[in-house]
Formats: sequence, C-alpha cells, structure tokens
Amino acid sequence: MAVPWRSLAIVGAIPCALLVIGLFFIPESPRWLAKSGRTDAFKEALKALRGQRTDVVVEAEDIEESVADDNRQPKVNLFDLFQKKYQKPLIISVGLLTFQQLGGINALIFYSGTIFTSAGFPSSDIGSLSLAVLQVAMTGIAAALVEKAGRRLLLMLSAAGTTVTCFLVGLSYYVQANTASADVQTYMGYLSLSSLLVYVAFFSLGLGPLPWVVMSEVFPSNVKGRAGSLATVLNWLFAWVVTLTFNLLLTWSAPGAFGIYTVISALTVVFVAFIVPETRGKSLEEIQQIFR
Repeated sequence: MAVPWRSLAIVGAIPCALLVIGLFFIPESPRWLAKSGRTDAFKEALKALRGQRTDVVVEAEDIEESVADDNRQPKVNLFDLFQKKYQKPLIISVGLLTFQQLGGINALIFYSGTIFTSAGFPSSDIGSLSLAVLQVAMTGIAAALVEKAGRRLLLMLSAAGTTVTCFLVGLSYYVQANTASADVQTYMGYLSLSSLLVYVAFFSLGLGPLPWVVMSEVFPSNVKGRAGSLATVLNWLFAWVVTLTFNLLLTWSAPGAFGIYTVISALTVVFVAFIVPETRGKSLEEIQQIFR
C-alpha cells in the first residue's frame, strides 16, 4: 500500500514539533551563562541540572575557573585544531565518528529493503519497520546503561557485536552463492536477516549514540564548536562514501563487502580499547585534565 509523501512528511514533523516544545523546558548551558558573565543565572541553571538540594559550590568554582582560563586563550580557527594540545581529543572524536560510518550502518539502513528482499523476506516494509523499532529500543537501553556501564564498555561491546554479525551476514551470502541446496539457501537467508537485525541492535547500543556524547565531552569549550563541526562534516562525508560504494561492493562481491565492514568493526574495538578514555562520572573540567 502506497503512502502519500505528504503523510510521511507530517508524521516526520511530529517528533520535530515535540522537540521544539521540549526546548522551552531545558535549562541554558551553565558554562555558556558563566562565559557570558551571567553569574546568578549560571548557578541557577547548574542547580536545575543537579537538583535544587545539591551543593554546587565546588563545581561552580571549577566551571568559573575553566571559563576564565578559556577566556584568556586566543580565538582559534579551524587550523588551530591541529595543534598538539588538541590532537588527542581530535583523534578520539574524528576516529569514533569515522569508524561509526565505515562500519556500513547507513548503507545497510538505506539498502535494507533490497537486502531483506534478496534474502527472501516476504515484505521489505516489515523488515525496515523492524530495524526502526530496534534502533529506538536499543538507543533507549544505551541511554539507561551509559552512566552505569560507561562509554568504553558499551562502545567495545557494540563494535564487537557488529564485527560478529557483519561476519555472519557475509558468511551467509558466501554460502548462498556456493551451494545449490534450496534448504541451505533458505537457512542462510534466515541467518542473514537475523544477523542484520542483531547488527542494528548492537550498533544502536553504543556506536550509534555514544560517539556524539564522547565528542561533546573531550574538547575544551573554546574549540568545541569548530571541532564538533569538523568531526560532523567528516562523519557525513564518510556516510556518503559508504552509501555510494555499497551497491558497487555488493555487485563486486557481497561476502567481500561485509568482510570489509567486519575488519573495520574489529579495528573499532582496538581503537576504543587503546585510544578512547573513560569519561563516565567526570565533569568536563576533569576530562580536560586527562589530556594535559
């Protein structure tokens, strides 16, 4: 059943409208208020975020000291981000957002209908809906676990899960291409479908949301805007590259395409294990001390 594009646009606008309404109830950034010299509003915003009964004196002093230090720094341009003092935060944020895309997530989402149909699924619409529901549910679970399990654990678990499931999808395509047995091909179709669903679940548990969280934490406030812009541009550049090349890779070799994504996902585990620090439970000022 075809759905008019206007109906789809209206449905897509509903969460956007809810977001706009919700913005009126979000406190202003305490650090921005402190940087603007609005001391009373800064402390009120901090209390609103931490709880009215929480003693925020020490944290407020740390923020004021950090803001004063930032104000003493010269204004930075894009090329200043490559200075040694910003190197590690830049590597961490750009690395995570690059690995996020090179693992193939957007290609799999954009071509999910084709993948479901080629694997013998009766309806690509049901498959796409299943992926969307999984993404929302697992992202919610990630939000609930991130302050308990930490960023590093969820990122490594997520990348390990996408590594295994990408391998299984590639394996299923390989077996399907090299067997004449109808039963085996059917079983491999089921393996491909289930692995794709589990891939999206693991991705949404860590690699989907957490690189953006880590990026917002690792940069000092005086470069956060420019650094975040650079990382975001590179993220979507690699999303475009992966989406552009996915169909070509499938034509060349479906097992080979998923083999590439498997290797990249495995490298993501190594990258997180050796490069990404744990930021759970640390203030932005404490995180900056890690890089000094």
